[in-house]
Amino acid sequence: MGAKESAMGTRRLAMGMLAAAGLFALGIAAGCAGDAGRKDPPSAMAAAGAPAPTVKAQTLCPNLGRPIKKYLYVDAEGYRIYVCCWGCLSKVQADPKAALAKIRANGEEPEKLAP
Repeated sequence: MGAKESAMGTRRLAMGMLAAAGLFALGIAAGCAGDAGRKDPPSAMAAAGAPAPTVKAQTLCPNLGRPIKKYLYVDAEGYRIYVCCWGCLSKVQADPKAALAKIRANGEEPEKLAP
């Protein structure tokens, strides 16, 4: 087999591998698309040994939605409410219940204080 024939064989092999990889990727994507929006019931997840969903700790300021600073907080209503700046600190002190509601609306949970 000559150098030209060997190079053609290598190109064909490479093209075949690329085509196979593309078909494989399309098959995976098509399979995932069929599951879009599907949610397993909690009982099925527990039966499968999946852990229960966990609540996300507070990471965003309830007033401005910016990342919190761990040294700026208000202890109220049995929770530690973190904020991003000194201005937000006074707002949370004035209405901690509203701040707690905003944190939970963001899908987060404030830190519970020990009794």
